Amino acid sequence: MATHTRGFFTRRCVALAIATTGGLLLAGCGGGDSDGGDGNGGDAPDNALTELWQSEPTPGANEDGVASTALWATESTVAEVTDGGVRSLDAAGGEVRWELTAPSGVGEVCAVSPTTNAEGIGAVMYNAAPGEDSCGILAVVDSDAEGAEPLWTQDLTPEDGLISFVGVTVADDVVSVSLGGKDMHQFTVAGEELPPPTVPGGTDCQDGARWAAGGNYLVAVAQCDIFEEVYQFTAFDAASRSELWTLPEMPLEYEGVAEVIPGGEHLTVLTTAGQLVTFDENGEVLSEIVEEVEGGEIDLMFGPQWASVQGQVMFAFELASDDRLGFDLTTGSELWREAFPAPTTLGGGDGRVLAVYGEEAGAEAEWYQHVAALDPQEGAQTLVGVLPRIEGASFTSPSTLSVLGSTLYVTYEVEGETGEVTMRTAAYELPA
Repeated sequence: MATHTRGFFTRRCVALAIATTGGLLLAGCGGGDSDGGDGNGGDAPDNALTELWQSEPTPGANEDGVASTALWATESTVAEVTDGGVRSLDAAGGEVRWELTAPSGVGEVCAVSPTTNAEGIGAVMYNAAPGEDSCGILAVVDSDAEGAEPLWTQDLTPEDGLISFVGVTVADDVVSVSLGGKDMHQFTVAGEELPPPTVPGGTDCQDGARWAAGGNYLVAVAQCDIFEEVYQFTAFDAASRSELWTLPEMPLEYEGVAEVIPGGEHLTVLTTAGQLVTFDENGEVLSEIVEEVEGGEIDLMFGPQWASVQGQVMFAFELASDDRLGFDLTTGSELWREAFPAPTTLGGGDGRVLAVYGEEAGAEAEWYQHVAALDPQEGAQTLVGVLPRIEGASFTSPSTLSVLGSTLYVTYEVEGETGEVTMRTAAYELPA
């Protein structure tokens, strides 16, 4: 895998991948063999969900195809975040409100805050120039705003231009960006720059800290004495910027912190060595999930819209069997293992976890995308219904899901009959 990870997503799979060989994937990459049909294949099944609206397609995929990276839903708007930028849709009817004006001269979106704050403010990072792998241009966005301009932008590209493991999050009124572990940048949502949080131990610890940001947390790993192989580990609250706890010595086998995984009740980090480690409120290790599960090598993948972490449960699937698994992050134990069709996309919100997968349905046994509710603790699936087929599509790939109240939003990659790949979002009414 390339050293530069894309802020919890990779192209065509909204996720951060820690590539080994074989095995287990946390969360799930949607799409695959699901044929969207041409809309002429007969009536939809009786359990088809009511489509509230479908957005106009985003024109012009890049050479790798349009990739959805996040879906920010509020009561009044739905914002699609893709490699190409941010597009705001009206939540009531799906009309395009605006397409964000990107900073001048930038390349593709390379990282994104998994969610917005309560006021609908999120953040995206752009590569500094087209074709460059230099994820250093920050744009802070009010997804509910009337205009297409970002609230403000900032060039955070370091002098050496080397950036890996980009983390960006908006917690309350604080925007946090970690670049390559070396730099931590914080701002108010109004654009006022803030100093990095104070690392315990003095100047040497502050100067020797390597940072990671994600969800509600910041992490600093500091080598306070360059002549000793001892690394202090400190967790901070991203919104208040206050220290939560400090471990005087991080286990050397962790090697460092690559990412902070959002969405859980506790701080969960992905170490540089590939362990998934969860801590309690005092810094005690609750669990470690490593790159071998029952003797099998695994891939770990995490994504903001894939419900990879729900409370204290982490979802996974095993490539060899296509089984879905649930792990208790407080113990590291496997809670359940259930069969799911492949591929399956996970997502949700408002306390619901949904799975979307392709399967035959209806009197004509045609291919439809099915929606099932997933019980995080037990793994039980309850069929909610099927999604109406997108007319004129020869192939559809659900990439991102979001639930707000009784509405399910799905962002698709759609291949038309001529082979053109576009992206669009549809809204569906969920049964009570």
